[in-house]
Amino acid sequence: MKKYLLIVMICLLITPFSSIAMAAQSQNSLTFVTPEGAEYIVVLPEGGAYISGYKNENGKWVTQFSGQCIGDYDPGFLRRHDTKSARPDGSFYPDDLGFDYVSSRSGAWDSYHFDGKYFSLSGWYDPEYNGYVMVKGLTLEYYPMGSKNPEYTVTAADEDTLSNWTHLERPLTPDMARACAAIQKSAVANAYPGYTLCSYSAYSIGKLQADALYCRIEDGILHSKVVFLDPGQPPLETDLISVPLSQDVLAMGKEAIFTSLSEYGDWGLIHLSPTPLDSDMLSLHGKLLDLDIQSEGLIALSSDEKGGRRISIITLDEQGTYKTKTTRSLPADAHLDTFHSGTGELEIEWDEQSQQAGYALSPQGDWQLSWVMSSTEEGSVDYSVSFYRVQLTRDRRFIGSLPGFSLWETDLNALPKNEKELKAAMDRTGWAVVNNPNPADRLHLREKADRSSDSLGKFYNGTPVKILKKQGDWYQVQIGQGGLTGWMMKKYLTEGEKMDAVRPAFPDLVLKSPYYENAMVYSKVKGAPDFKLNGSYDIMGVYQDTWYILMTHEGQIVYAPMNCFFPGNG
Repeated sequence: MKKYLLIVMICLLITPFSSIAMAAQSQNSLTFVTPEGAEYIVVLPEGGAYISGYKNENGKWVTQFSGQCIGDYDPGFLRRHDTKSARPDGSFYPDDLGFDYVSSRSGAWDSYHFDGKYFSLSGWYDPEYNGYVMVKGLTLEYYPMGSKNPEYTVTAADEDTLSNWTHLERPLTPDMARACAAIQKSAVANAYPGYTLCSYSAYSIGKLQADALYCRIEDGILHSKVVFLDPGQPPLETDLISVPLSQDVLAMGKEAIFTSLSEYGDWGLIHLSPTPLDSDMLSLHGKLLDLDIQSEGLIALSSDEKGGRRISIITLDEQGTYKTKTTRSLPADAHLDTFHSGTGELEIEWDEQSQQAGYALSPQGDWQLSWVMSSTEEGSVDYSVSFYRVQLTRDRRFIGSLPGFSLWETDLNALPKNEKELKAAMDRTGWAVVNNPNPADRLHLREKADRSSDSLGKFYNGTPVKILKKQGDWYQVQIGQGGLTGWMMKKYLTEGEKMDAVRPAFPDLVLKSPYYENAMVYSKVKGAPDFKLNGSYDIMGVYQDTWYILMTHEGQIVYAPMNCFFPGNG
């Protein structure tokens, strides 16, 4: 299928639109009649960068293509192709059944020409390269301005690959094209000796990227490696937990196993056999219903002979022994949502999907409640859960712990289903938040209960603390799980339900691109190795006016240089 047509081919929509009416409402429009007599009109609405194409079918105009123009070319105009203007390679279009979309601002353009069936991308010009790119079948040819010979030629492995190369973020220069070619399926198929490439998926969201799954089977054990591919960057590799396979599955052979994994993902093992895993090694019993193979463990949903459902988390210790831990009984229709959950995440749906909950693997190795979505006849409530609070909306939160809802303790049907139940379930014992009279002020965390003592950091309003000890006008507090411990003045701390009314003054900043893409900041002020900062966090304090003190939603404390952050782009 030609996915590299003018943006996106969509379902046919019949519209009683005449070509005259469309042209009258457009900034620019072109009409084409093919040798077979088919009539098309391409319309560029005024003030927009969206093109629509229509075909006349029995007097009715039917949508053929529609979408955003490639590149930030707003405003622009349409320019018809002709048979007299030579292209960079000296060739000429055989007819005038094509057009350029031209940027009025930058002078860049995209070219589309009718190939007998579609208006397909035939080339483009962009000032970033200062040259023209011709699309010939699956090949891109890069012509520097004024040259009739391409300086670089690259061929896509298939039409899907070409579609990804020619989407919104294209390889504008030869160097970019080389980087894209280096991560296409054919180029990475044998990147890991001994492994078979089981699945490969390329996509373009902002820029071209790809995911790949490599597998091998040795001594009855399935070893898997997930690789994230980004043009011009080293591959990011993640080894999944090794999985012992049952004799029934092993008897089917590697090709059948890898084909099933390619087609169905983790569920492919269940597709092969009702008992795909070595149950004795994993201490896993009952009928296996779903499976999610992650780096830190194997997540399995199974049912017993009575139909009761449970989730088992299987981990592998340093001695090579599998350890299995199983939940309490789950609702009868509970199932895993493995499509939306990433590594270190677990999502459960039940009660015909009206109830959903997510769990996250904490730094301490436990699975903690992360979020809940509940819909009942009385209404709906969505909330996220972190180390120190439950968040209902951006401006509404309850400070404290939500105890009793780790994966191993949870009775899913007992999860709070409305705000009243949620508030009643909160444990605020020992919690307080920083509350300066002036929100622009920050409260010192002192080494000792003395205002002249060294400061361990200055903290913004809304910073949660756990009270360890009371001494006169001072509280000894801890910030984060096993994090900072020091002393704060009692009068600048608020306790009880009044904590909910304290508006956080945390800076609304984001990591700059290099730090965000590498997910890396510093874990300590001095002499510490880099720390991978993944997931959500808040900037809660400042140390020595050069470092931000961050707390992740799991309660980890992280120090990061201030110059790693900026206010964002909008």
